[in-house]
Parts: sequence; C-alpha cells; structure tokens
Amino acid sequence: MSRRKPPQLAFAPRGEDWSRFRWKPLDRTIAKFESQSLLNLVAAAIDSPECGHRLPSLTLIWSRVASRAPQGALLADPSHLHPLVQAARIAAPQLEHL
Repeated sequence: MSRRKPPQLAFAPRGEDWSRFRWKPLDRTIAKFESQSLLNLVAAAIDSPECGHRLPSLTLIWSRVASRAPQGALLADPSHLHPLVQAARIAAPQLEHL
C-alpha cells in the first residue's frame, strides 16, 4: 500500500503548502495580551478599510487568538498591530502570495 500525498488545494497560489504553519512565533507574540482586548483590536482592524490588504494575516491572528486564548495582562492597542502582522507572516510565509 503506497502513501498518497494529500491533495493540493485548488486555490493555493503557486502550489504553496497551506497545511503547515510555524505557530511558535505567533503564539509567543500573542501570549502577553489579554484575550478579549486582542480579539477586539484584530476585529476592528479587519473591519477597517485601511487594513483590507492585511485581511489574510489578521484573519490568521484572530482565529489563533479565538482558538487559543492568551492569558496575558497587556491590553492590546493599535500600536501592537504591526508586530502581530509580522509574527503572522513568520508563522505562515504563504501569506506573502495573497
């Protein structure tokens, strides 16, 4: 019996493998934040017309925070968006192609 490769997603740009993420950089970045403030910040950024070009990165951050709520005490504010997006791009370099 031979092992089959999982099928590539039809929408995967340039044959990128979307089944693999390096979560550790993103998890380290979000760990210091209070969960609800981070969800609120990322949700506001997703809704903002100025952040539309970052929607894939923001969606990845939001889904990670929603599924693994950080236990930190730091309240998230807009100045934290840039390092969060950078951490998402490290976790999922495939985002470059979106």
